[in-house]
Amino acid sequence: MGDKTFYDWLIDVKKYTHFAAKDTISRCNRIKRIINSDELNGDSVMLLNSNEEFCHYSKFVKSQLRRSLVLFNEYQEAK
Repeated sequence: MGDKTFYDWLIDVKKYTHFAAKDTISRCNRIKRIINSDELNGDSVMLLNSNEEFCHYSKFVKSQLRRSLVLFNEYQEAK
């Protein structure tokens, strides 16, 4: 995949709009804050689901955060 960033990958591969790509990146940064980590990886899903703060979010917010994490992991695998 070369030097493509996550943002570029969302735009080019997933055909996201500029705003949807930025929202996805923002959600990934939120996940990092929630799990208190600088990196997202395969363990991030487990850490997120077991986090007390995350448990208090609505189903809608949880779904958005999980989807962003799935997309980031997909991007990592494609690199």
